[in-house]
Amino acid sequence: VRDVKLEHRFHRQVIGAQGQHIKEIRDQFEGVTINFPDSKSGSDIVSLRGPQAVVDKCYAHFKKLSADLVTANYVAEVRVFKQFHRNVIGKGGAMIRKIRDETQTKIDMPTENSDSDVILVTGKKE
Repeated sequence: VRDVKLEHRFHRQVIGAQGQHIKEIRDQFEGVTINFPDSKSGSDIVSLRGPQAVVDKCYAHFKKLSADLVTANYVAEVRVFKQFHRNVIGKGGAMIRKIRDETQTKIDMPTENSDSDVILVTGKKE
């Protein structure tokens, strides 16, 4: 039995649509039972059970996966006065699409009726 820390926000991503990604991991590490905590608990601990040698390899895989996800999902908060948000978006969303494509990031704008001036930029920290 071995526990590995994987940020709760990544659990759905690691499991994948209809459990496809976690199924591939389970197939790769036969004999290992991988248990994720209840989504409501907010816990970061994933439990690995099975033969020690295979569990150790699975643990190493999860540690690397976790490090890769953290690196690829760095979040920066950028404050831009609300009146300039339309300039960031551009006509028909052209400017924000260009920024996303050139920087390979995900950009989340606050909703129109929000008072927030924070734009969230998610991507690799370089």
